[in-house]
Amino acid sequence: MPSKNIGKRIADVKIGQKKVLIKFEGEDKVLEILPNTFTEFKLFKGKILSNKDIRDIKARNNVEKYYDKALTLLSRKSYSEKKIVEKLTNLGASESEIELVLKELYKYSLLDDKSVVDEYLEYAEVHNYGYNRIKQELYNRGVKKTLIDKIQYNEVNELKKAKNALNKLEKKYSKENNFTKKKKIHDSLLRLGFSFDIAKEVSDLAKENSKEVELELLRGDFGTAYMRYRFKSLGEELYQKVLNYLLKKGYRYQDIELIKGEYFHEMD
Repeated sequence: MPSKNIGKRIADVKIGQKKVLIKFEGEDKVLEILPNTFTEFKLFKGKILSNKDIRDIKARNNVEKYYDKALTLLSRKSYSEKKIVEKLTNLGASESEIELVLKELYKYSLLDDKSVVDEYLEYAEVHNYGYNRIKQELYNRGVKKTLIDKIQYNEVNELKKAKNALNKLEKKYSKENNFTKKKKIHDSLLRLGFSFDIAKEVSDLAKENSKEVELELLRGDFGTAYMRYRFKSLGEELYQKVLNYLLKKGYRYQDIELIKGEYFHEMD
C-alpha cells in the first residue's frame, strides 16, 4: 500500500505490451516498468507515491525483469538451479533478487533438477553418449550430485550405444589405415563417455581395410615421408626415417618391406 505521506503524483500512464511508462507531475524523467509490476502495485493517473513506494516498485520491477529472463532461458531448455543462478548473476542480479526469482520458479514448478536429468538422458540416448560423459555433462550443468549418483550404469545398454556409434565412426575414419582407424575409433568412444573396456571391445569390431586398400594408403604415406626427409638424408638413413614414420602410423613392417623395392628405389 502507498504511504500516506505526500509524495509524487502520477501525471500520465502509457501502457504498452512489453512496458508501462509512468510520468510524474513536474518531472520530465519517465519511470519504465513491466506490466506485471504495474498491475501488482495498482498504479493509475493521479495516484500519489512516496519515495519508499517508488523504491519498492523499482525493486519489484528488477525481480520481474530477471524472472522474465529466467523464463526465456527455461523456454529453450531445462536448467539446473545452479546454472540459473549463474546466468542471473552474470546479468547483474543481486542475491536477494535471485532468491525471489527462484522462489517464483519453484512456486510454479518451473525449476527442477530432475527434469534436467531426464531431458539430458533422452538426448544422450539419441546421440549415443556413454555413462561417463552423461555424468560429467550433468555435473557441468550444475545438477545436484545426489541426483547424478542415482543414475545407474547399464552395461548392456552401454554396449548397444557404443555399437551404434561405431557405424558413424567407421565412416568418419574410412580413409585411415587399419591401426589408425581403430585407435581413433577407440579414442572417440572414450570421448563419448564409454569405459576403456567397452571402447576396446567395440573398436576391435571395426571393419579392416582390404589388403589392396591398406597397401594403397601405405604407398601414399610412403611418398609423404620420402618427400619430408629426402633433403636431409640419403640411402639407408633415408629409408630408416621413412620406416620409422610409417611404423608410428601403424603400418605393418612386412607391408612396408613389401613395397620398398618397387617404390623406394624409384624415388631414390
